[in-house]
Amino acid sequence: MANGNEAGFPRLVMWGERGLVTTLFLDLSQDHNFERWTAFLRILDPPINGEVTLVWSIVEPDFGRRGFGSPDLVAKLIVGGTELVLLLEAKRTTYVQSSRPQCLRGQDGFNSKINGQMELNYRLSLALSEYFHEIAGANELLQEPDWVVQTPYGAAEADAPRYLVNPAVLNGVAAHICGLPLDRYHHVIITTDENNPLEQTQLATRFPQFFDDADADQFGHFQETERVHWTSWNELRGLAEGEFVLHGPSLFLPSFELNKPNLRVDSASLRKELELPHGRNNRGVSMIRLRDAFFDQFEFPMPSSTFVHFSWRGRGACLRNYVHVPRAERRFQTEEILPHICEEVTPPEHRPIHDEQYWHYLTLELNERKDCDAENRP
Repeated sequence: MANGNEAGFPRLVMWGERGLVTTLFLDLSQDHNFERWTAFLRILDPPINGEVTLVWSIVEPDFGRRGFGSPDLVAKLIVGGTELVLLLEAKRTTYVQSSRPQCLRGQDGFNSKINGQMELNYRLSLALSEYFHEIAGANELLQEPDWVVQTPYGAAEADAPRYLVNPAVLNGVAAHICGLPLDRYHHVIITTDENNPLEQTQLATRFPQFFDDADADQFGHFQETERVHWTSWNELRGLAEGEFVLHGPSLFLPSFELNKPNLRVDSASLRKELELPHGRNNRGVSMIRLRDAFFDQFEFPMPSSTFVHFSWRGRGACLRNYVHVPRAERRFQTEEILPHICEEVTPPEHRPIHDEQYWHYLTLELNERKDCDAENRP
């Protein structure tokens, strides 16, 4: 175990934003059936739904100072049968602390702020969507469209348009993520905010601006069409504790604990936990049956007569029905589920969620026991 949770194994932790991003996506990628990647996409706000069937990802590729900088992560995915590219930036602080007002575009340091980095990623996507690596003679230069010079981007940069000629990056990175329609490129940020900062209108002057060839800012359209996503380090910690540990050891969690004192927040504490009723632990796993009212209220497609696997951490919860092929159902918060539990059993063994045979037979055993108790009841 690389994180040193067992004696005799080396311990590896990583520092800073790069360390957190690297260990997070190493954890996501240690899963042959892509379930972790699917879970990651579903906790984004807004979520990217669909089963992941292919991933190619790279941490901090260098698109050059004259080019498009170094996104914290770029990933090519197939989700629900559709090819997508993620362009991700992460900060160890809140959005407002890591951004600058749009009026400061062009000044030193703007492109290292989160909104400046998102703009560079957008400009990179413009270049990638028109770059076809397989066409000989047209694959030696990755450049954003000439019309960019006429936008506020060009007004802030004397040497626009941006371009890249490094063959190692063109062949080793750009070739994997190029040639898709612009609407297949999604922008993801990670901050320490408790709520999505890109939905807070008071921060609008700090939002990135995605200019088109008519000088119109399309960032709002990208939001409306769900191509801009956010999550927090706290959500990712919950995902890791709720999913990764059940699958196996995590590199991200010990790195998160190391970096936690340097995760800067405003008034809300990253360490704040939800207090659950009746002294219930903040996280755990059990087998539960739910009252009919739950299914009536939420139109939940699962038979009320069966036990289901229930895992929770704070507000985050997941239900799985192991009678059939399990599908992770994460649309309910813990406090929405708790009042509807009519029977709860602690599993006799701690097993990973991918041990489907164990959970299948445990579910059948609990269902059979319930039926026998009903028959013997006077």
